[in-house]
Amino acid sequence: MNNILVYSLHRSATNFLHELTANVCKEMNIQYYSINDENYFKSIINGGWKDFIQNRTGCFGPIRIGEAEPSVPYDFLLDNIVVQVRDPRDILTSLYYALCYRFPLKEDGYPTKELQKKWIADGIDKFVLDSSKDIAVNVNYLIRKIIHHDNVNLLRYETMVSDFGRWLESYLSVFPLNKNIIKTALFKNLHSKYCNEFSVKKEDQQSHKRQVLPGDHIRKLKPETIDRLNTIFSESLEYLEYKI
Repeated sequence: MNNILVYSLHRSATNFLHELTANVCKEMNIQYYSINDENYFKSIINGGWKDFIQNRTGCFGPIRIGEAEPSVPYDFLLDNIVVQVRDPRDILTSLYYALCYRFPLKEDGYPTKELQKKWIADGIDKFVLDSSKDIAVNVNYLIRKIIHHDNVNLLRYETMVSDFGRWLESYLSVFPLNKNIIKTALFKNLHSKYCNEFSVKKEDQQSHKRQVLPGDHIRKLKPETIDRLNTIFSESLEYLEYKI
């Protein structure tokens, strides 16, 4: 069996990807290696995904771009690849609320109480512009190094939220299943279990799922901020087919 690698940009439902992938691997008796698993966390963080994957067989993820680099293994073109992307403008908006209102504060880590206070005082528009360079680096890395290969199955956060059945069928296509995926018991069970996962009745800044609807940057950012982000991400937005 080819290795299965599940890549994702940050703030693109990576915790959900971890839970889903763990369930699929358990049902299919596939060894699953995750950075979310404390048994593998230190090895992955200290050595990077590339070396961790070497000489192991199974499914690996979520491989968040910009974390535990380098993340592209030596025999990358032989693997089955899933890549989950999200509009980078929404990623930045989500990141602001996560860091300011949900992530636990740390005395000697990230984020600190002082940083959090500063971000809230400065406001979301300054935060997203200050953070845009790091996110742009990750998105460009994904495009240059991974997405364009034939063995990559590109998934969208936006499709996951709006049409989970179609998204799930595409996600499962990298696993060794019957070609008629939607008729498998695995698809039916997973769809039944998770089809309402992305329903949020009311926005809650303290919740992990603050809100899930695409286009949140339009609702939260000033028009001039969006214009600047459109310029910063112009090539990647065009490549990933996100509207400007």
